Amino acid sequence: MNRINVLETHVFNKIAAGEVVEKPASIIKEFVENSLDAGANEISIEIENGGIDKIRVIDNGHGIHPEDVKSAFLPHATSKIKTVEDLSNISTLGFRGEALASIASVSICSLKTKQKEFDVGKEIVLEGGIVKKFEDAVLNNGTIIEVKDLFYNIPARKKFLRKPKTEESEITNLVVRYILANPNVKFSYFVNGEQIYKTNGTGLEDAIYLVYKKGTLENLINVNFESENLKIHGYISKPTFTKNNRTYQTLIINKRYVVNNLISTCIQNAYQNYLMKGQFPFFVLNMEIPFDSLDVNVHPNKLDVKFENSQKIYGYFYSAISKALLDFNEIKKVDENSLFSFNKNINLPEPNFVGKSFEDDKNDNKIEIKNIGTKSIENEKIENINVSNINNSFKSEKDVFDSYSKLSSNQEVFCDSPIMAKALKIELDKVNINTNKPKEEVLNEKVENKFEKLYSTKTELFDNINSLNYKIIGTCFNTYILLEMNNSLFVLDQHACHERLNYDKLIKTLEEKTLSVQPLLIPYILETNVLETEFLENNLANLKNLGFSVTNFGNNCFKVSTIPSVLYNINVSDFFKEILSDLNSLKKIETTDLLKEKLSQKACKASVRAGDKLSSEDIEILLNKMKKNNMTLSCPHGRPAIIEITQSELEKSFKRKV
Repeated sequence: MNRINVLETHVFNKIAAGEVVEKPASIIKEFVENSLDAGANEISIEIENGGIDKIRVIDNGHGIHPEDVKSAFLPHATSKIKTVEDLSNISTLGFRGEALASIASVSICSLKTKQKEFDVGKEIVLEGGIVKKFEDAVLNNGTIIEVKDLFYNIPARKKFLRKPKTEESEITNLVVRYILANPNVKFSYFVNGEQIYKTNGTGLEDAIYLVYKKGTLENLINVNFESENLKIHGYISKPTFTKNNRTYQTLIINKRYVVNNLISTCIQNAYQNYLMKGQFPFFVLNMEIPFDSLDVNVHPNKLDVKFENSQKIYGYFYSAISKALLDFNEIKKVDENSLFSFNKNINLPEPNFVGKSFEDDKNDNKIEIKNIGTKSIENEKIENINVSNINNSFKSEKDVFDSYSKLSSNQEVFCDSPIMAKALKIELDKVNINTNKPKEEVLNEKVENKFEKLYSTKTELFDNINSLNYKIIGTCFNTYILLEMNNSLFVLDQHACHERLNYDKLIKTLEEKTLSVQPLLIPYILETNVLETEFLENNLANLKNLGFSVTNFGNNCFKVSTIPSVLYNINVSDFFKEILSDLNSLKKIETTDLLKEKLSQKACKASVRAGDKLSSEDIEILLNKMKKNNMTLSCPHGRPAIIEITQSELEKSFKRKV
C-alpha cells in the first residue's frame, strides 16, 4: 500500500501552476496587477509569439525590498495581507501569494527591482523554480519581470497551448480591459516588437477613443449614479449604437476587471425596450463599493466576485442604466419635437413601392401583383424592396417622416409567419392554444407535417393539380389560397409556397455550378475588436470557400473584395454582423449552413408576401410551378406551406356527423 508523501516545494508549485497559470494571459494578469498594486502609473507590456516565447512587464512602481526578492518566489508569500481578517477587506488586486512561485516553476523567469531608498536594485533568475542567479542590478525605480519558454519543463502542458495568434488575441483583449479600468495609467503594449497601444493616462474618454477608434465616443451616454456607499460611473451606448456580441462590454469593480453574467443580463434588461433581439449594448462601467461588501477570493483568476447583497447590487445597476437611458431619451424627445415642428409642412416625395413577381425558369413569365405599383426586380437590391399594406397608409406626420427617412437603409426584412395550426390534417377538437407563450416561441415552434401521411408521395398531390382535378375557391386575408380537391379543403400559404420555390431554385443553381464570385466596386472595410479579428483570421479559408475574399487590413480592419454571385444583393455589413453575433458559441464558420441560411433569407425577401393580392392567373402559375418542381411542402424555415381540412372533419365540427 502506498504511503502518504509530503510533496517537495517545486512539485507542489508545478501542480499549483495548473490553476494559476492556465495560459500566457494568466501571467500578464498577475504581472500587471502586481504593477498596479505597487502604485505604478507607467506600465509597459511586451509579448512574443503569443506570450509563449516571451513576456516582459516593466513598471515604475515602488519596487520590492532587496531582502524580500527571494521570498517573493516562495509559495503563499505576499505583502498584501497578513491575517484571515484581511480577506474580508481586500483593497489590492492581488493577495493570494501563489502567482510568482507557480509561474517561476514552469518557465525561465527573471526579475529586476529597485526601490528609491536604495542606490542599486536586485536581480534574480529562476529556471523551473530553482534560483540560478541572484545579484545586484542597476535600473530605474520600479520592476522589470520577464518570462521565457513557458511550460518548457512540462511538455504535456505546453502541447495544450493554443495557436500563438489565439493566445495573443486573448492577451490583447485583457490589456484593453486594463487600459479601460485604469485610464489614468500610461500603458504601452508591444506584440513581436510592434507597438499596438500607447495611452497617455489622461482619462476614460481618451482610453475609449484609443481602443475603439472614432465614432464610438459620440454614441455614448455618460452614467453617474450614487446611492448609499455605492457609485456607478462610466459610459453606455445609445440605443442606436449596438453590438452583435458581448465582447464590447467592460465591467470594473473597485478598479478590478471582472466578468459577471448576472450584471450583464441586468444591464441588457434595462435596454429591453430599446434593442432588437440579438443586439447588445456597449458599456464601460466602474462600480465603487466598500471592500467588505464583496468577496474576490472565489477563484485564483479573480475574475469572478460575490456580493454581500447581490439583489441590491443588480437593482442599483438596473436603476443606473434605466435612469441614464431615460434622461437621454428626454433630451432626444425635445430635439425630435423641434425637428418635426420645423419640418411640418415639408412635402415628401411619395415612396416608390416595388412588388414581388414569380419568375418562370425558361419563359420568364411573371405574375404582376395587382393594386401595387410594380417594376422588374432582376437588377434591384432586394433589401430596398418595401411592399406596403394599404391599411398602414394612414399615419401621423411623425410616422411618415420616420418611414421616409429609413427608406434608404438596407434593413433586414423577416419572413411573415403562417398561423401555426396543426399541419395538413387538423384535429379541431384537439387544438391547444397557449396564449401565455412568448410570440417568438410560438412562431418558432416546429409543426408536425402530416402531409406525407395523406399522400404516399408529394407527386400524388401535384398529379391532382396537373390533371386539373381541383377548384380554386379564392383567397383568404390576401394571404392564403383556398383549393377544393378530393373532398378536402387545402389552404396554401402564398408566401411560404413562393419562398420554397425561390429557395429551391437558388439551391439548385448553387449545386449545379461552381461557386462564382462578384467583385465589389468599392471594397467593404470591416472594423473589428481583437476577439473578432482572431475569429475572422481563423476562418479566412472558410470565407473564401463561400466566395468572400477577405484580407486583414491591419489595425483590426478587414477588406472584403468579393462576394458570392448567388448573394449579389447581400448587405455585406449585416452579413458580417450576423457572423460575429455570438463569438462565445461560434468558433468556426460552417460554410454550407451559413450559405443556405443566407439563401433562405434571400428567397424570403424575393417572395410574394402576406397581404399581397393575387389574381386567378397568379395562383395558376404558382400551382403549376409547385407541380413542376415537385415542391417540398414547407418553407425553408420549417413552417408548413399547405394544410388540409377534410370534408369529414368539417362535417364533424358542424355536428353533421358523429
